[in-house]
Amino acid sequence: MPLQYYVATIGFQMERKGDTGRNINLYAIIYAASAVFAPLLGKIADVAGLGVGQAIGTILTSASFFVLASDWSLDAHVSGIVFYGIGRMIVYGMFFTNVGKRFGYTHFGTLAGLGLFISAVVSLLQYPLITLAADGNEKIVNYASGSVIALLGLPYCFWLGRRERSLDGKPTG
Repeated sequence: MPLQYYVATIGFQMERKGDTGRNINLYAIIYAASAVFAPLLGKIADVAGLGVGQAIGTILTSASFFVLASDWSLDAHVSGIVFYGIGRMIVYGMFFTNVGKRFGYTHFGTLAGLGLFISAVVSLLQYPLITLAADGNEKIVNYASGSVIALLGLPYCFWLGRRERSLDGKPTG
């Protein structure tokens, strides 16, 4: 849910920080270009496990919100945009990998579709967050979003990593 909020508000948040379009244009380029890291990140998940792969995505997306909340220079905000682009790609990719690994592929389409449907319903919560940010409360929303991602996501990643090791005796099968 906060990941959609980021997409919807990055433009006006950068403008409020004084951006004249450079960072907003960089966001579009960096977000698309982050896909070049997909094979490397997939390899990390293969070697270290889904828990580690998901943790990297969780840490990067959480950090992107803390950077966005900061008063750093516009140049420094590019790091947050990179964190977001790579982190979101990992979170999305690890979702599909996790569904396949956990449940197999017999009903993969149904389960992945159900997960995406639930995500879409929960993402409706982005609209009150966007309204709060548009009303000048973006720092609070950004700090809260980064905190929620870390506080809910990292324990899950730890559990996922332990579960993988207990089932497989190694990070991945």
